[in-house]
Amino acid sequence: MSTDLLQSPGPAAKRALRSERTTRSSLLQRLDAVQRRRLIVLGTLAIGMFAFYCWTVNTSGASIEFWQSQNDYYNQLASAFLQGHLSLLLKPPEALLHLSNPYNPTLNAVLAAPYHDLSLYHGHFYLSWGATPVLVLYIPWRILHLGYIPQSLAIVLFSWVGFVFSVVLICFLVDNFIPRVRLWKLVAAELALGLCTVTPFLMRRPAIYEACITCGYCFFSLGPYCLISGTFAGRWR
Repeated sequence: MSTDLLQSPGPAAKRALRSERTTRSSLLQRLDAVQRRRLIVLGTLAIGMFAFYCWTVNTSGASIEFWQSQNDYYNQLASAFLQGHLSLLLKPPEALLHLSNPYNPTLNAVLAAPYHDLSLYHGHFYLSWGATPVLVLYIPWRILHLGYIPQSLAIVLFSWVGFVFSVVLICFLVDNFIPRVRLWKLVAAELALGLCTVTPFLMRRPAIYEACITCGYCFFSLGPYCLISGTFAGRWR
């Protein structure tokens, strides 16, 4: 073995090594400072967007009220699921069930009016909307002993989480493909994602239809982020 390999580096090599480490450290610090600044700015905007969404539903005649009973269809379905039923606990009126044809709109016009858009099947009422909101939010909210979640709050949460994952996806794509994008452009993109979609309009009438749609939007934003980040993050996951 050559003795040169066992010798310690000379003063010049040590200075070069220290200089390289200093340069690398300062570069990482600058990158960390830029990322921290971006996180602070975009995070502050995201919090502001959440406040705007809450203001939107609160000024739309469906304010977020935690202490009042919630009798919307999704809360009813959550109660049914927790008791082991797929149908609502709400019983159809006997007069409706005894009609010669309960599905005839001419015959059931008066009896079925209070149960708009419910599906009658074998003497039980079912929802025609997807049950995902109940499984991912309404029931966990109950399990945490937070009571019945206001439907308007559920719409805000689904909309905001979908918005956040859209912003996170944009940041991930920027970091991996166009890292020199200026911060103001990311701010403009975040504002567009929060204000120029249909979610602010949906919150102007926060009903079960909008709860279902915003839940779909939430997972529609989450899915591409998981797919792209799991593919381009350096390893498959």
